Amino acid sequence: MATVQIIYWREIPSAVEVSDAGCIVRQPLSVRYQGLIERVAAERGIELTGDDGAQLSTGIAAEEPGDAYTVVLNILEEMEQRFPEFERQAIGPPHM
Repeated sequence: MATVQIIYWREIPSAVEVSDAGCIVRQPLSVRYQGLIERVAAERGIELTGDDGAQLSTGIAAEEPGDAYTVVLNILEEMEQRFPEFERQAIGPPHM
């Protein structure tokens, strides 16, 4: 079993951390998520710096079957599929 935690900048996921008995794997989400964070920060007048740790939080830990490497890859894929959901939550529906 592996323990999964999603790292958030405000309400937007930014990384995933997975640990098992042997290791901890932390992987940032795709550039689409980073771009969304930058866009939302700009819209809210928030300057992003190299020390944004105070703006990061972790979600509730969840257990997933498998080793840390396999689980982190699965979670990254899932988060990519869910990007439109997080984008809508952060900036609202597209304007037509």
